[in-house]
Amino acid sequence: MEHLLKNGEITLHKSDSGNGGLTKEVHLLKHKEKKYILRICPNKKTAENYLNLYHKLKKYKFFPELLDSKGKYLLFEYLEGRDLEIEDASKYAFEIGKIVALITKIKISKNQLFNLDKKFFRKLTFITNKKILSKKLKEELTKRYKEYKRLSKIKVKIDLNDLSPSNFRLTKGKVYFVDIEAIKPEPRLYCIGKGFLKWFKKLRQRKKFLAGFNSIKGSKFLNKDELKFIYLYFLINNIYHKYERKDKSYTKQLKQINRLLENKLK
Repeated sequence: MEHLLKNGEITLHKSDSGNGGLTKEVHLLKHKEKKYILRICPNKKTAENYLNLYHKLKKYKFFPELLDSKGKYLLFEYLEGRDLEIEDASKYAFEIGKIVALITKIKISKNQLFNLDKKFFRKLTFITNKKILSKKLKEELTKRYKEYKRLSKIKVKIDLNDLSPSNFRLTKGKVYFVDIEAIKPEPRLYCIGKGFLKWFKKLRQRKKFLAGFNSIKGSKFLNKDELKFIYLYFLINNIYHKYERKDKSYTKQLKQINRLLENKLK
């Protein structure tokens, strides 16, 4: 690996989610006409966390193969093919549901648990103080949050925080998951917040996704109130992180919040 790091050509990996991904960790390494994916983590601890996740999920064979690791560097095989696209939703929803279910089988440790209420209300207060939301709307969202949570059985689990097409790679007809950094403690099935609102928008696509999930692990706990909780938690989180990135394109999310309050967000 040291030879490749020293002699290879390293550039940010280009993908639909942006060069290097949101964290700018993902790089393309070229050496003598051969390609590799090099993840340069911010520190060794982060790399060790990714290694731990990789080895827990390696047996399911939906990750690119890890070829080597050293310190904060992780070297993966380069998969030929293409990233999935919005238009692939119906065709691959079942397979993606299976992959998500396998990821959520990872047991969460005590030190990974967090207080859902504290995290949610901190972000809700922040975006209200930035005048993105009115104080009246904040009061209504606080009421709804408590209601949805009371009527559901929400728990913190290992999940995905980014269920989007660019995190899945299609190679020779097989779907791979390529964004290991997206595996984090979140509210159970948090991933369908983004997944359902931005990718699997049609009912038949969602049914296929859940059928794939249920083929590995049941999701009978997912009632209407838990889905509303997930949507609300995701939308507030999404607006908060967009503001952090100086991205002010959260008009759509604000409209979705209003539709959620009107019970029209499906």
